[in-house]
Amino acid sequence: EESILPMESDFGGAAPGWGLGQQGFHFLPDGRLMAVYKKDGCSVLLVANVSKDGPATDIQEYGMQDGLPMQFGGVTGTKSNDLFFLGGSPNTPT
Repeated sequence: EESILPMESDFGGAAPGWGLGQQGFHFLPDGRLMAVYKKDGCSVLLVANVSKDGPATDIQEYGMQDGLPMQFGGVTGTKSNDLFFLGGSPNTPT
């Protein structure tokens, strides 16, 4: 048996997956996997094609350098492949 996303990261999310429907990953209607994990103390959004057998392909990562907040989670998607999440940063006013 082979992992579709062979990484040494936890994709379970910051809170129990059952809490308010939050989880660290989501399958989008177009066949891609969206997941959130921590890297160097910051959240990273990962989007990968998992519509074929074997490991994920076309893996893309997004983080603070792409305009996302330092920390985010509770990511969910819509039928139109839009993503929503809660996020913030200790040095950004709210």
